[in-house]
Amino acid sequence: MRIYFLTVIIASMWSAGQVLGQLSVTLTIGAGGVYPNLTAAVDDLSSIRDDWIVTFNIKDGTYNEQISIVNLAGTNPVTFQAESGNAADVILSFSASSDSNNYIVEISDTGYIIFNQLTFAPLGTTYGRAISLINCANEITVSNCNFVGQPTTSTTRDHALIYDRSNEPGRTLINNTFTNGSHAISVLPQTSLPGAIVRNNTFTNQYARTIEIFGHESVIVDGNTITTSSSNPSFVGINIENASDIAPKKRTQSYAHFLYISSYSAGLRYARVA
Repeated sequence: MRIYFLTVIIASMWSAGQVLGQLSVTLTIGAGGVYPNLTAAVDDLSSIRDDWIVTFNIKDGTYNEQISIVNLAGTNPVTFQAESGNAADVILSFSASSDSNNYIVEISDTGYIIFNQLTFAPLGTTYGRAISLINCANEITVSNCNFVGQPTTSTTRDHALIYDRSNEPGRTLINNTFTNGSHAISVLPQTSLPGAIVRNNTFTNQYARTIEIFGHESVIVDGNTITTSSSNPSFVGINIENASDIAPKKRTQSYAHFLYISSYSAGLRYARVA
């Protein structure tokens, strides 16, 4: 038997005398919760999302599973977060063995998903992505999470901790930590998209590139700390190409290495370690 704990949020809207009522539901994942694991929770999402703003509180523990959030209609936000409020208490892990299953969480043709206060720990030594966004994944937020990748000397994106090939807008990555991997954040849409925010994150020891964002408008990369011991002579700290409306514009930032970001009429070219 499932027990749903409901919170009712009433928002009044003056439009032809109507009152809009919006409902939210908080469900628990883990031992003794509504769902034993994240896979079971995601399987049930299609039946509850249309009517509810959904929050999943995840109990302490390590969840060694692969989660696919695919073809989920609706715009009500869905949040996955640690019940304790501490990212270190909830670890999501998976050991990928091929390009086709190279993710812990995959989002496709789905939007308005939020990850908060979780740890992502890919275990594969050849394939090491944590989050993969493909096809139409829009309005994705990742905040206060830890990404712990495998140490690597690979320059391919098989070890990109967040790998984004989606053709939908809306990326907000705030207050996270990224350790190891070839790339921390790799955003490579096939078309020009609005909206990408990478703010107040801490990056440590990526081998190839730390942040790369291609083909976005209104890009904000601000307040991040990058430290690396990479021996790669082609290492790039921040690489933003084919973009426009960059903030901050023409800003010098000092991390472990000196990075210079310059904005031109054609967009922002890459910032390379000096």
